[in-house]
Parts: sequence; C-alpha cells; structure tokens
Amino acid sequence: MAYALMHPHRVHGPALMAVTTTSREEVDWTTEGMERIYPEAWHEFSVASGAIARERPVEAYARRLAAEAWDRWESWHVSLLSPELRGEYIAEERRRMTFALLVTHYWSNEGFLSNGQEILGRIHELDRIPGHLIHGRRDVSGPAVTPWKLHQRWCGSKLTIVEDEGHAGSQSLQALVAAAQEIRAGLQDCYLPGPLPRPRRQVFPSSPERSWNGTTRKQKTYPL
Repeated sequence: MAYALMHPHRVHGPALMAVTTTSREEVDWTTEGMERIYPEAWHEFSVASGAIARERPVEAYARRLAAEAWDRWESWHVSLLSPELRGEYIAEERRRMTFALLVTHYWSNEGFLSNGQEILGRIHELDRIPGHLIHGRRDVSGPAVTPWKLHQRWCGSKLTIVEDEGHAGSQSLQALVAAAQEIRAGLQDCYLPGPLPRPRRQVFPSSPERSWNGTTRKQKTYPL
C-alpha cells in the first residue's frame, strides 16, 4: 500500500493478505497488548527485551537485537490455531537474525510512515484503483479492524474475511489467487496487441562512468 500511494501510476490493483499498515497502534498491540492473550509468553518476551525506563519493548529489541527471544514471541502471537508450532518460528539462524533485525528496525520506526505519511490517513488517494484486502478473522496479533478501516476509506477496495483462519491459511491463499486473477482479467482491455517498445536507459553526463582504473569513459545510452 505504501508503494501504491507513492507510485499510483505504476499500480493496477493491489491484492493483499494478512493486512497491516505498521502503525504505532498495531505495533504496540502486537508487542504489548497481546499480553492479554498470551501473558506467560509475553512476560518472557518483555523481560528478555532488556527495556529501560520509558522504552517500548520493540525499541529495546531494535537496540539490542535479542533475536532468539523475538523469534519465540513471533511463534506465539501467530499460533492461536497452531499451538504445536510455538517455540521456534524460523529455524535457520541467519534468516532468524535477519528477520528480527528488519522487523524491529521498521516496527520501532512505525514503518517510516509517520508525520502525515500514515497509510490509513492517505488510503483514500487510491480510490480510483481497485484493491483486494484478505484477512483471517482469527488473526489476533493483526486484528481484522485494520483491513476493515482501510476498506471503509478506500472506495475501490473489496474486503474478504476468512472466518476460520488466522494470520494465513489455505483459504486465504485461494482468495489471494482469485483476487489476482480478477485484477488480471480487468487489465486485458488496457493493452494494445503487439510488442511494447523497449525502454532505453539514460546515463546522465553529470555522473561520468569510471572504468576499473579510474579513467573516464565516453557516455552511452544502452538498451535494456
């Protein structure tokens, strides 16, 4: 959605599943409010954060990157329908570290979508673009209220709530595929038959290319 808002002329119709916007309200619910549902797991998660006074748990994890503890919490807050999966979310260590690094960095900064850039407050800008919002009713860590609010403000959107699934599932995936096919079908009349012209990449004179030995090379325009 952030990409579509930034480049609406490049987007024909987003199809989104497990819809969130990385707002502070959503992040605080997942990292703090979920204590109400998984108090024992959240207590371990909170202690492991090492948060100092007035520091949010997500900010502490971004600062310290306690990836193992973050991974355990991830396995809990998406486990309403699969309690047997609790304990380890990502098995491979490098992927686990990378995931924790990226999530805590973006979540602690509200997805870098603040100060008037919040998705919910701007979603009406996509009114002329069709979109599909697909969400599981039992997604407790990312409640269905987020896609509902987006749907209310986005005139071109369709909301599909999958009643008996959580953060993801086979029915949600099927709905996502169907949404993509519907968008594709709507685009068939948008293109003329025949091959499209190939774009050309421009090299600007103000940034001369350098060869491996530091000498300046003649500027050219290369076909893609």
